[in-house]
Amino acid sequence: MRIVFEEGILGFEDVREYELVESGDPGPFRWLRATSGNLAFIVVDPLLFWPDYAPDLNAMSPGLGMEGRGDVLLYVIVTVPDDPLLATANLFAPLVVNARTGQGRQVPLRGSGFPLAAQVFPEDVREGKVGLAGACPDTQKR
Repeated sequence: MRIVFEEGILGFEDVREYELVESGDPGPFRWLRATSGNLAFIVVDPLLFWPDYAPDLNAMSPGLGMEGRGDVLLYVIVTVPDDPLLATANLFAPLVVNARTGQGRQVPLRGSGFPLAAQVFPEDVREGKVGLAGACPDTQKR
């Protein structure tokens, strides 16, 4: 899927065209890859890991031409350090995309209290007490 961020992504405002591609590995993560250059982000649907994550989508989507909830795709950028179990996601500035048109926007949720770096995997997984199978609340979507 081709996605155009007219305002770019924070820190990468000059790069506006991306494609959303499967990671090649089974699981919920995707690549958001710039159509030119070597820039790519790992993204995930935040509701897979944070089912209570509920930013105001109506406030986030003006100008994206959304006609209904079915048009909305929501992603967060994931940062993966040397130890992948310590990956974090940016819940403060999610990406909202119109699935029908491919228009997207990154929306900082000022005053929301959503963290810039939320741990993706639960503490039990990070500490090796349970396996990755228990990391995603909805394992059917993995």
